[in-house]
Amino acid sequence: MFEGNLPAYLPKPFMDEHAFQTLYEHTNGVDDFELGSEEIPIAISASMPAEEVYRMLPSAPDFEYGGFITENEIRYQVCGDDWATTQYRQACVWHSHPTDNPNADVPSGNDVYHFLKWRSRRAVTIGRDWIWVFDKSLSTIPTIEKLRSWEEKNLVPRMMHWMGTDRKIKGFIEEALEVLGLPPIKSNSEWKENWPELVRALGVGVTKIRVEKTHG
Repeated sequence: MFEGNLPAYLPKPFMDEHAFQTLYEHTNGVDDFELGSEEIPIAISASMPAEEVYRMLPSAPDFEYGGFITENEIRYQVCGDDWATTQYRQACVWHSHPTDNPNADVPSGNDVYHFLKWRSRRAVTIGRDWIWVFDKSLSTIPTIEKLRSWEEKNLVPRMMHWMGTDRKIKGFIEEALEVLGLPPIKSNSEWKENWPELVRALGVGVTKIRVEKTHG
């Protein structure tokens, strides 16, 4: 399918493909693993609106799904109770948040970090009442380059530091996001109220959509 004819639920390229891949040449291959025990894909049609497709994404009360969206399928696997993984080289990735979690309708720092870290151009998350979409654009490039530059010098020593604390990987991600300009999350209520503007300040496009579906 030609790029101009991509369905609305897939992101359109915003820059030369070779240049985009070069941005991520330090991670190419790391994000290229396959799904594990994959569920039966959900069929979709290129004529469907993006919102309709995203409302078809499955979710569960007490665990997360992770997957990606192609031109004709929603592909996914069962993940953990508070984590999800997918094939991050895909243009459009997605995951769900457990609907029983009180923070189901807000992204985690991990969600923001992984979107910037890996090659996906769009990331969709389905919570309890809300779906949100992260999109990369030319405005995101400075943040991506800043993260790459910082990690080239600090990934190993700072990871070693945080893995020796009770914060572990969460501490590392919070530090990395602070370096990028995301202020420390002082409280859940503050993050819930302000996260779209804070994430947009990193150059990431944010769209929110009402779920309007019955969760499994």
